Amino acid sequence: MHILVSFLTTFLVYSASGFVVFYFGSKPTDRELDRRDALMCALVLGIIMSVTSFLGGYGLWLTFFFVVSMLVKVYDCGVWSSIFMTAGAMFLPFAFIVVLRSWIGG
Repeated sequence: MHILVSFLTTFLVYSASGFVVFYFGSKPTDRELDRRDALMCALVLGIIMSVTSFLGGYGLWLTFFFVVSMLVKVYDCGVWSSIFMTAGAMFLPFAFIVVLRSWIGG
């Protein structure tokens, strides 16, 4: 039960943050993602991040390269914009947790 809750929490957090970053992060680029494309990228990010979370650093790199290659090949985004959007989508939850801990810890 605990593993299922952990999987679902990881999936929801990364999918939600990924949608925000992919949708609004693609606005200033040459290839703007619509809501459906951004949602699909966010769901893929959430699923891969949840499945590979037990691999540690290897899971992070595997997720990063898979999502960047998907953005470049499937959605025809630029390489650098894909790298920045994926890094932002992956590290936004970490930044949110750090901010919450700094507010709670004082």
